This record gives sequence, structure tokens and C-alpha cells, in this order.
Amino acid sequence: MKLKSKIDKLAQIIKNDGLVIIPTDTIYGFSCLPTSNIAIDRINDLKQRANKPFIILDTDEWRLRSYFKYAFADKVMRELIDDKVWPGKLTVIADKCGKIDYSFLSNIDTIAIRYPDNELIRVLNTELESGIVSTSINVSGETELSTITEIKNAWKDKIDKIYEDSRENGNSSLIIKINSHEKKIEVIRDPKTAGSKEILLKLDKIIKRCQ
Repeated sequence: MKLKSKIDKLAQIIKNDGLVIIPTDTIYGFSCLPTSNIAIDRINDLKQRANKPFIILDTDEWRLRSYFKYAFADKVMRELIDDKVWPGKLTVIADKCGKIDYSFLSNIDTIAIRYPDNELIRVLNTELESGIVSTSINVSGETELSTITEIKNAWKDKIDKIYEDSRENGNSSLIIKINSHEKKIEVIRDPKTAGSKEILLKLDKIIKRCQ
């Protein structure tokens, strides 16, 4: 099957409230539309956890500007793009725009966004005209599966589609939280890779420029 046909089929599954497993620029993840409460409920059931927030993956720079509430976070986001930190393995948490009404964010004031360097995500974002949910493939509290073979064996009968590429799972992303009121950032998770160290050095300069 040609690549475009495979992606078109994947997009159609997602549009129809489907739940899929796809590779990203970091690890494989459960993915669906952020507006699909049916698929979101399925993820929570599979992960055996109460409703918790998910990361949104989006490669559309105009849409990226619609997620955050405060001008400082928007300014940091634009600097991340200008400095080539985004697209990349950085997840940003900041106060969400009031227009965001995803069910899994109903009880919190923030949203987590990543602009991934990944062609599959870019094409899906374009086809769906939307960002997509991403979350690790594991039961809550258990270790993430590290190979596509393990993922397929454990989950293939529980979701609608696994989209496999030629690589195995990568590293998790660096996660930061922007405090727009104090104009600071907090490191929430650092995978301690060479890439995360480089990003943190750039972030220090970006925050100083934005203050």
C-alpha cells in the first residue's frame, strides 16, 4: 500500500472517533482527536486511570498560537520556532486559551503542546485540520513498552490501528511549564539526553529575551 493511501486510511479512522497507535518524533503513543470523547474514554480505560490531561501534537503554526492564553507564552512559542527549538523534542505546558474545551482539560487551567519534527504527524495534522492527542502506551504506573513488537503483541487487539515505521521507540521529550505571570519556566521532566541539554541552554536565552 502506498504511503499516502496508508495515511489517508489512518486519518479516516481517527476522524471516525478511532483510537490508533502511531510513532512520533519521540515514542510511540495512543492517538486520537482531542475532541473525540469516545476515543479519550477508551484511552483512559486501557490505561486504567482516572481522567488526566494529554499532550497535543500539532505542526500548524497558526493553530499553535491559539492554544495559549497569555502573550508571554505566545512570545516564547514564537522564539522557540525562530531559534529552531521547535519543531523538536520539547513539550510546553502553559495556561490554556479560554476557547479550549477538550473534556480531558475541563478541570485544569493549562495545556501541554508539542510541535514535533515528524512527517507522519504533519500530514495527519493537515488531513485532520486538527492537533492530535498523544500519550504513552502503558497501563498507568507500569513501564512503557520499548519495542514495536511488544507494543503489537500487547495492544493490537485493543485499538483500531497500529501504524508502524522502521524504527523502535525513542526517548521521551523534555517538558517545561511556562509561568507567564512571573515570566519564568519550570523543568517538569528532563530525559537527560544531549538534545535536552542543548534545548535548555537555548531556553535560558529565549526566556531572557522575552522578559
